[in-house]
Amino acid sequence: MPKADDLPILRTKLLIPELQYNYVPREALLNALNERNFGDVILICGPAGYGKTILAAEWTRMQSTSAAWLSLEDSDNDGDSFTRYLAAALEQTLKDDQLGVQIQNEITGNNPGNTLHALMVQLINLTTQDDVRVTLVLDNFQFITQERILAEIDFLLNHLPPHLRLFLLTRKEPAFSLSRMRARARLMEIRTEQLAFNFSETSQFLRVSLQRKISDEGLLFAYQKTEGWVLGLQLLPIEYLTKKPEDGKLVQLHNAQVLRAYFLDEVIRPESPEVQEFLFKTSILDKMNAELCEALFAESYSYGWCREMLQILQDHNLFTFPVDEQPGWLRYHPLFGEILRSELFSRYPMESKELLVRASAWFMRQNMLEESVQQILRTEDSELIIAHLEDITIQSLQDGRVLDLMHIIRNIDEATISASPILCLAYAWDLLANYDFETCELWMEKAIVLSHTPEGEAKVAPYKQIYDGIIKMMQAILLSSRGKAEQADGLIQEALDILPQDNYFSRSFAMLHHAVAHAVGGRTEEAIALYRRAIQIAQLSEQWFVQLMGRYQLARTYERIGRFNEAEIELMRSMAIFSRLKGKYTNLECYLYKELAAIHIARNELEDAWEDFQNYLDASPVVKSSPDDVSAHIFLAQFHHANQDPGSAKFELNLAQQLSGMTESLQDDVDVQLAGLEMELQRNVTENAERWFRRQNEEKLETLPIIYRMRARLLHARLLLTQGRRDKDMEKIAQSRGELEELLPNLQKIQYMALQI
Repeated sequence: MPKADDLPILRTKLLIPELQYNYVPREALLNALNERNFGDVILICGPAGYGKTILAAEWTRMQSTSAAWLSLEDSDNDGDSFTRYLAAALEQTLKDDQLGVQIQNEITGNNPGNTLHALMVQLINLTTQDDVRVTLVLDNFQFITQERILAEIDFLLNHLPPHLRLFLLTRKEPAFSLSRMRARARLMEIRTEQLAFNFSETSQFLRVSLQRKISDEGLLFAYQKTEGWVLGLQLLPIEYLTKKPEDGKLVQLHNAQVLRAYFLDEVIRPESPEVQEFLFKTSILDKMNAELCEALFAESYSYGWCREMLQILQDHNLFTFPVDEQPGWLRYHPLFGEILRSELFSRYPMESKELLVRASAWFMRQNMLEESVQQILRTEDSELIIAHLEDITIQSLQDGRVLDLMHIIRNIDEATISASPILCLAYAWDLLANYDFETCELWMEKAIVLSHTPEGEAKVAPYKQIYDGIIKMMQAILLSSRGKAEQADGLIQEALDILPQDNYFSRSFAMLHHAVAHAVGGRTEEAIALYRRAIQIAQLSEQWFVQLMGRYQLARTYERIGRFNEAEIELMRSMAIFSRLKGKYTNLECYLYKELAAIHIARNELEDAWEDFQNYLDASPVVKSSPDDVSAHIFLAQFHHANQDPGSAKFELNLAQQLSGMTESLQDDVDVQLAGLEMELQRNVTENAERWFRRQNEEKLETLPIIYRMRARLLHARLLLTQGRRDKDMEKIAQSRGELEELLPNLQKIQYMALQI
């Protein structure tokens, strides 16, 4: 057999890759690699373009010991080719001390079938010597599937010598077991989640690559869209950093065809036609499991086949990731999913809509309403979308899933909502819950007008009693919030008379909303009585949602008036209910923890407050990574304020302000503004409070619910007192006293003084 040097060897495959100008040092991973010993195997496994090669090259270049590098190709999935290239890589590495010659002498004269085995034996023997230390890197190992080669690699692993360190860089799981290496603690695994850039690395990479300033918003959007996929950041169209495209419209952006071509050529095309079809057709799903995929394919394929296909996607690292805390569920990388969907609609135009309808129907059967709506929206069929949303609205009202309904309806465009009296009513309800009374009235009036058209009357007819009862209930709440208690009581009674006697949810929920209106309108004792009545009705009919909401709102009312022990009791009773509900209403459960944390803050029990806030984060996967509701950030601001950390408090308030702008909720806006002013005045900082009150006028304040009006006026009195003390201005101190005396009757009426004065 001729020497390896005489064979047609492509020497560039043996070179350690150069680091690019924009490479980002991976300090944490490099430090972890430095802790590994010779005699270990390092598996770096992840999808294409995640920086596997660059990481290994960066680390290898930092080492003083010999390193043999082999970049494999599809043509190397042949015993003879693999042997020649591996021998050449080892000879090149060991030539200085002539040990490479021993390799060649050992394999010369062996028949071709034994050559690779002889090479492995010689490599093992050489690297048992004390003066020989070798790192062997096999890059693109996913190309190696031939049993003969895999058997010899397995042989090497079973006899891994003490002075050989083996790197396997691959897009796919190796086709041999690594369990023995794991059991002996001689395997280090670096996978996609470790390879992905964090936000700081993303920022550094983009700024160096583009040589231009990028806004924080652009960086955040790029990070969220690529999820730290290194090559994705490099191929991402610049437009993505300056303008957010509509979902699914990536392919229309300038230069996005490069990204599309990469996915098609490097990721999709190497797979079998069967896998490709599965990828395209499941791309309509934001998340998937085997049961859903079976329904998607209309039972053309079995549950077992679908489960096997999902395992292939994972084993081949086809940009699929587990869904947090949902075993058996996978999702596609955002960019990969967009490209797949665009290909689906062009390759399977007739099937796409049917696939979306099947997926939506499956989610409905599982009571996964938001996911069901997402699928229907992608059909872009307005009639289908409206009918589906109407069905969900009615089902939610019957099943008590009002929180789900509100979250869905606020994300639907107004043109769609305007086409249906049922959807107008649902949207008005959401506006009412967010204290946007003026806009609520407009949409409620639109719902009433539409319900009297022939088409609207036909839609409402099957649910006439529920529809009219809810209209009356909402009108009552609006009147109650404006202090018109007698008229509100009359309307709520009309609502209860109209609502079906057997619709316990609607009746108890009407009572609950009436209580909320009394609380907002400052009639605290009446509100407490109504809460208890609503809870009682809900208990008798086992309406868990109303029970939980009732106790939650009752606790908030007690908290607002300083009756903390009673508030805590109601919250703990709600916690006890969750043990019966098997994971339902988890979003509400996390808010109970947050309310407990607020009580501890008011008592200055900061350790308990922080513990409950952590429970809040853990209770819901939606908020676990980063709380996304305004009140959570207000709590954090108050916590940092109590801990004498005004900088962190201000940061959290700014986040709350940004979120309130996104929710467009009057309640959120006022809560954030007043909380910030309260904390500043407690530190004797008056500038922002002075500006805020200059922008307000009496007419503007009168549009707020009474509890917010009282809170604002108390703040104004405190502002005057703070200014008076600072400036030794007795006139302002007297003015502050006068405002407090004027407020006292109303404060006593709504029992607000216990906490505030």
